Amino acid sequence: MLDILKAPSHVAAFRLSKLVSGLDYDRMIAELEARLGRHPRISVYADLTDFERLRVDAIARDVRYAWSKRNELERFARLAVVSDAGWVRALSAAGRLVLAKVALRVFPTRERDAALRWACEPPSALPESDFAPIATPRPDTFAFAWGGKLTRADLERGSAQLRALPVTRVLARIERLDGLELAALWIPWAGLKRIERFAVVGGPAWLPRAVKLTGAASGLELRHFTAARESDAWAWLDAQPVQAAGDAASREAFPL
Repeated sequence: MLDILKAPSHVAAFRLSKLVSGLDYDRMIAELEARLGRHPRISVYADLTDFERLRVDAIARDVRYAWSKRNELERFARLAVVSDAGWVRALSAAGRLVLAKVALRVFPTRERDAALRWACEPPSALPESDFAPIATPRPDTFAFAWGGKLTRADLERGSAQLRALPVTRVLARIERLDGLELAALWIPWAGLKRIERFAVVGGPAWLPRAVKLTGAASGLELRHFTAARESDAWAWLDAQPVQAAGDAASREAFPL
C-alpha cells in the first residue's frame, strides 16, 4: 500500500506499508515526475515503518525507473528514510555508493518529524562542473581542462561526444578534482577503442595509479603526466595547444 503525504512542492513524501504493488509504484513515479516537472531539484521522504516487501511487478517498475534516471541523479537532493529495520539501514549504506550525489539519511521512527523537516529544507542549486576546452590546431586531437566532481553522467556525455568527433587523441588537464562518483567506473570504455592516446595531466596523488588501472582494464592507451610535465604530454600526443584556448567553437563541439 502507498500513501502520498502532504509536503512542500519540492518534496515527494510517501508512506509505504505492507505489500507495495506495481500500481502503487506507478502512483509513486507519477508523483515524482510531477514534482520534477516543477523543480530542478527535489527531495524524497519515505516512511517505511510498516513496509514489508515489493511485489514482483513493483520491483520491475523500480528497476526500469531507476535506470531511466541514472543520468539525472543530481536532481534528487535529499532522501529521508524512516525505519527501525536493520536491513533498511544496510541497504541504505550500500545505496550511498551508487547515489553519491544524493544526501541520504535513515531516521528511526521516533524521529519521523525530524526526517520530514530535513527533507523539506530547500535544496541547493544543481552542482556545476568547471569544463573548458583547450584549442589545438590538430583536428584529430581534443584537449580540455577540468575542475569539479567527476560523475558517470559527465563521462557518458563526454564519451558520446568523442565518438561523434574525428578525434583519436585526447588530453585532459585536471585542475581540480572534488571527487569521483563510484558509478563513473562503469562507463562503457569499449566504445572509445579508436582513441589512440589519452593523456591525463595533473590531479590528486592517487590519480596516476587510477589512470594506470583504468588503462589496463579498458585497453585504452592511457598515460598520466604531472602538471609540471604537461609539455611532455603534448609531445606524446604530437600536438600543442593554441594560446587562445577554450573558444566558442570548441565549446559547441564538446558540451558537458
